[in-house]
Amino acid sequence: MENLLSAYMPTIASFGILGGMLLVQLLVVDVLGIAAKHEPGAPIPADHSKLLFRAHRAHANTNESVAAFIALTLFALSVSATASWLNALCQLYIAARLSHM
Repeated sequence: MENLLSAYMPTIASFGILGGMLLVQLLVVDVLGIAAKHEPGAPIPADHSKLLFRAHRAHANTNESVAAFIALTLFALSVSATASWLNALCQLYIAARLSHM
């Protein structure tokens, strides 16, 4: 079991990195909302020139795709997918999410 976990360590680490990214995105949106004196619960106006709107959409986009990432990764782990491929694909997903941020 321990050998199996070590083979998939980059994949497992990607879950932690993704969680950290979601937290950072949420904090950025909160700080920008406070700075803009945005009323909590009110919709954010759709204005691509405003950083608050762009940060909110980036966070929402990550939130929308995280369930599919988790489900597919857990499935791949459960069927013992090739560790090198799964690790590489998870790292690619994390790199894409970071560049999207």
